[in-house]
Amino acid sequence: MRTTLSAVRAGLDMQRSAREHTAEFGGLKLRVGVNTGEMMFAPVGPGSRREPSVHGDAVNTASRLETAAPIGGVLVGAETYRATRDSFAYEAVPPLQVKGKAAPVAAWVATVVTAPPARRALSSVPMVGRDLELDLLTSMWERTQSDSRPRLATVLGPAGIGKTRLVDEFLNGIAARDAAPAVFSGRCLPYGQGITYWPLREILWAAAGIPMDDTAPAAATRLRRLVAGLASGAEMDPRARLGSHRRDHGGVG
Repeated sequence: MRTTLSAVRAGLDMQRSAREHTAEFGGLKLRVGVNTGEMMFAPVGPGSRREPSVHGDAVNTASRLETAAPIGGVLVGAETYRATRDSFAYEAVPPLQVKGKAAPVAAWVATVVTAPPARRALSSVPMVGRDLELDLLTSMWERTQSDSRPRLATVLGPAGIGKTRLVDEFLNGIAARDAAPAVFSGRCLPYGQGITYWPLREILWAAAGIPMDDTAPAAATRLRRLVAGLASGAEMDPRARLGSHRRDHGGVG
C-alpha cells in the first residue's frame, strides 16, 4: 500500500517538475505508467553480464500503461487505482487493448493528490477501560476553557492500543455537552522524506480552507486571510510573511 502510494505520488511529482522546469528538462515530455501486482526480482542476461531485474505480468502491464499514457499524464492499472483512490483524484479512460493481453486492461489517469492515506475506520463497540485517560483529557479541556490558556496533551502507546479511539471519544464527548469546537488534525505520512512539518501543514491548510491542489499564490492568499482574522495591526505583517515562503518539501507556507 505505501509503495503504491509513493509510486503514484512520484509520477505526479515527475510530471509537475517537467512542466515547471521545461528548460532544465530540455522540453522532455513524460509518460508515466504505474501498476501493482506480484513480480519476480532476479538476475538476467548471459554469463558475467547478468544484472538484477524485475519480471512478471505486473511489470509488463506497467510498461504497456506507460506506452498508452497521455503525454504529461500518469496512467495506472486497476489494482493501483483501488489501493489509492482515496488519496488521488482519477479520470477513467476507455479500457486498453494491449499486447499480450486477451482482455482489455482497465486504466485511470491520476490527476491530483486529494488527501493523505485514509484513516482506518474505528470500531463502533463502546470503549472500556479508558475512563481515567478520558477524564484527564476532559479536565484539561475544561481548564483551557476557563482560563483561555493553551495546553498540550501527548498520548503515547503501542500501535493498535486505541490512541485514536481515545481522542475521538474525547472529541465526541465535548461536542455533545458544549458548542462543537473547531477541530483541525494533521497526520504524519507513511512515505516520503523532508516532510517533517506535514502535520502542521495539514492543520494550517484545514484552518485556512486551502484545497490540496491549490497553487502557491492562492494558498498564500488564504493563509494571509486566516492570519488577518487572528491578528491585527502590527501583529499582522510578521506573521503574514509565512505566506511568502516556498512550499517545497511539505513546508507550511
